[in-house]
Amino acid sequence: MKIQKESKQSVKRIVYASAALLMLAIGVQGQAQAYTMSTVSANLSTSELTTNLNNVSDPAGDVAAHDGYAGAQHDSSEWNQLGRSNTADDGVRWSVNGGAFGNAAIVATGAFTIKFQIDLWSAGYGRHDYDQVKAWVDWNNDKYFQNDNQVNPLTNPNTYVANETILAGQYFKHQDQILADPSGFNDRITQNYNHDTMTTFTTDSYTVTTAMLDSLTKNGFAGYELRARSQCNHVIYNQMDPYTTLAQGEAEDYLIKITDARNPVPEPATMLLFGTGIAGLASLRRRKKA
Repeated sequence: MKIQKESKQSVKRIVYASAALLMLAIGVQGQAQAYTMSTVSANLSTSELTTNLNNVSDPAGDVAAHDGYAGAQHDSSEWNQLGRSNTADDGVRWSVNGGAFGNAAIVATGAFTIKFQIDLWSAGYGRHDYDQVKAWVDWNNDKYFQNDNQVNPLTNPNTYVANETILAGQYFKHQDQILADPSGFNDRITQNYNHDTMTTFTTDSYTVTTAMLDSLTKNGFAGYELRARSQCNHVIYNQMDPYTTLAQGEAEDYLIKITDARNPVPEPATMLLFGTGIAGLASLRRRKKA
């Protein structure tokens, strides 16, 4: 009788210990689902080409409030914009695991790297010495693009903190493109299409972890929202934010759509603990009946 009682107590201890270990394993998995982003400073590579764009007096390019996000507005996109048109989203592309740049949805089979390219078109002539571009990704899906600490990433690469800012870059115009005479803007643009430039900014790689994919799946998110903006030196470089109404430039919003194609399989250790607990409970029930 004493042996049977001690045996029951031993089974109880095994069951309780198994249950505790199972809860610990589940807790550790839950912590791993927190958003973690591996980021690097926004080092930029640039290239220029002649575009010969006809962009005289086009309307401003804006992004309206959508899906819980606040909008952004510019008064005019006549002097700089994203991509080749301010009436289409054509200024942003991304590359997955070193592949070709494009706007395609992403089918993830595990962790992957992603980098971004953003095109900045600048009119051939004007009174401003530089144009700039800036972009953000809402990595935590809180419907808000968090700005960075607004130091110059080119002159302060060791102190640049890029929260949700993925890129900040400048295009400095040649001295021949900067005119002091404020009269006849449209005439000057019409006469100097061949001085228009397109500058392509490319970020370093960011890592989307399996924990981030777990969180997307768990919370029913379709991916990550991206916003890009262009602007002249009416705003000090890297002081541009995702929302303020600005003078010249354009804004574009994108959904980086991600489908998690992994087959979620319970970890062997977790299943072993769960099985041990079930077996212990079954043994305890049998002993009670005996």
